[in-house]
Amino acid sequence: MAAQMISDGWPYGTFDKPDWNLPVGAHVEVALMRAAEEVWGGPGWWRGNMDVASECLRSIRWAACDDPTSFTHFENESQSKARWSGLDVDDTVLMLLFVARWLRT
Repeated sequence: MAAQMISDGWPYGTFDKPDWNLPVGAHVEVALMRAAEEVWGGPGWWRGNMDVASECLRSIRWAACDDPTSFTHFENESQSKARWSGLDVDDTVLMLLFVARWLRT
């Protein structure tokens, strides 16, 4: 869903934020958070399951790292942020699709 939001934009808001629309090419972090609210049932679910949600989003972010097991949390966050930011819209969409496939396994 985040890949769709980045490639096509997302004209839908949420119940509590009706103007929370995403333009084409939205940043990956924003798209992930917005998709998480859609998939996991809104901010109420998010707040009640913070550990699970954070771990899932961290796995997605860190998929851009070379070897997340050999670096500290801070190093992984820095590396993943730099790598995701360096991708253009098409590359970001492809990376998210690859990550989705990887997460299924």
